[in-house]
Amino acid sequence: MTLCIGEIVRTSYRTGPMRIVQARGPCTDPSYLDQINGMGKPLAPSEPHFNLVCEFVFVVPGRKPGIGYLNGYRLDGTSVWCDDFLIFESVAAGVNLQLFGTYDFRVREI
Repeated sequence: MTLCIGEIVRTSYRTGPMRIVQARGPCTDPSYLDQINGMGKPLAPSEPHFNLVCEFVFVVPGRKPGIGYLNGYRLDGTSVWCDDFLIFESVAAGVNLQLFGTYDFRVREI
């Protein structure tokens, strides 16, 4: 499966489920930890990847949906910076599945 807006995902490190609501990329910014630990040194760009904005699927009554960020993922859901990966669960109601492999993954805002 490949990333798409509306997809419900969990992470290999047990966060989620979350619905992808926005994507940015492909971009080549270094990992967040490299940026923190770089202390002003020039950093090499990373492999092209996508940074995702997600809403947590389960909402606490009376509260706004929680927002989460998943950065540094390839279209297949694997991380460019470590061994983390996304687990694709389903798509949100009203979102069409992809039938064949090519998908135009341009940044779209919801």
